[in-house]
Amino acid sequence: MELRKPRMEPPKRTYWQEFWLFCHPKMYIPIFCFMVWGTVLAPNPDWFKFALEAIGVTAGVVLGAYRINALHDGGYSVIPDRDMIRTAAIGVAVFLIMASIATIVYGWYVMVLMLAGMFAIAVYNITHNKLIHNSITYAMGWGFFPVVLTYIYQTASLPTLSVIAFGIAAGIFGRMYSWNWGLVTCGVWAVCRRDNKARIGKKVEYQCGREVIVNGVVDDGRTCHSNSITCGARIQMPKEVAEHGKLRLDIDLLMVLAITVALVL
Repeated sequence: MELRKPRMEPPKRTYWQEFWLFCHPKMYIPIFCFMVWGTVLAPNPDWFKFALEAIGVTAGVVLGAYRINALHDGGYSVIPDRDMIRTAAIGVAVFLIMASIATIVYGWYVMVLMLAGMFAIAVYNITHNKLIHNSITYAMGWGFFPVVLTYIYQTASLPTLSVIAFGIAAGIFGRMYSWNWGLVTCGVWAVCRRDNKARIGKKVEYQCGREVIVNGVVDDGRTCHSNSITCGARIQMPKEVAEHGKLRLDIDLLMVLAITVALVL
């Protein structure tokens, strides 16, 4: 199989192209869909309540947590650090405003739920510990929690067995989705701080133009957020495997969108 050429320089992007890239829409859309699942599974969905959650969590994750992760791990080359910090601050501020409004209207338990969820997301995005980055925590964070915690938020009651089952299904999807991300060639290695911290252990050399690149295949199991493959192994993936991974991601996303529409209707 043909190996894709590793990207030794950051791709050329405009400011707003990179801004959109770090919104990670394909990563966040399933989380948003799972919040919709938790809402429509409630006996009497409160859509104003959902709007507060949707705006707050979207701002907190897309503008906040993802930027905090980028500041920690790198991967960007056009946006200045100060803009990343400013955007993260705005995202967290909007989240806190929405959480405060929801708490005033619906009760203190809302703030507890939202702060617990955002704390878990922030910890996941800035740490690399195996106790936090593993298949179970990924499935919980990407699938189970958005469904179940949203249901609790909507109803102020414990989830039913059917809600738990939907949460488990979402968690299985989240793990499958993250696994497919691991098949796609890394596009930010040239400016990634995560890999620079991990050049230890077994070495792999390959020729790229005139330059011999030495990349560490990580001994300690350090992985990208897909947590299915080491950072070093994603530098140069077989083209067919990478294209297959991209197609699977698109199909997975369409499946979740279709289920979400069906539940709403």
